[in-house]
Amino acid sequence: MVVTGFVAGIPGIEFTPFGAGLRVLTGGTQVAVSLLNGDTDPDHLVRNFINGPSSTVGEGLALVGDADFSYDDETGLVVAESSSTGYGRRGTTYGSVYVTGDARYDDRLLRHEAVHADQYARYGGGLVFPALYLYEEYVGSDGGADNRYEREADLEDGCYIPDRDTCR
Repeated sequence: MVVTGFVAGIPGIEFTPFGAGLRVLTGGTQVAVSLLNGDTDPDHLVRNFINGPSSTVGEGLALVGDADFSYDDETGLVVAESSSTGYGRRGTTYGSVYVTGDARYDDRLLRHEAVHADQYARYGGGLVFPALYLYEEYVGSDGGADNRYEREADLEDGCYIPDRDTCR
């Protein structure tokens, strides 16, 4: 059985003591998910704590989409596959949760998505990274392979250059 960290609530709101407590709750839950799945990598634990609110959003969307959950200890990501909702293109990363409608992914694609999880954490794990990403996608570039966050995550690993069966 795969343990996930879905917590009901409004993740990412931090202008009150309630919001700060919510970050501790969601971040702590994500760390517990990592530990319960046998992942003790300190980089994963710190990233998953920071990304707690956004990860909770991803898990909530995947639950609505009736996804199958697994945990990838190489990348520290919760993978929600075969979801009927909550993703664009091949999949979408929310914090440290990768939501996809496809069951075809490999280590390279997960490595690409883990870079997005790192990008979330770099900007505080809340709404800053999604805002920057969407700005880059729709205003600052031609989108897709031109998006600097996708280039940083490696275009080949992310299937922007379809070089393997997983990408077809």
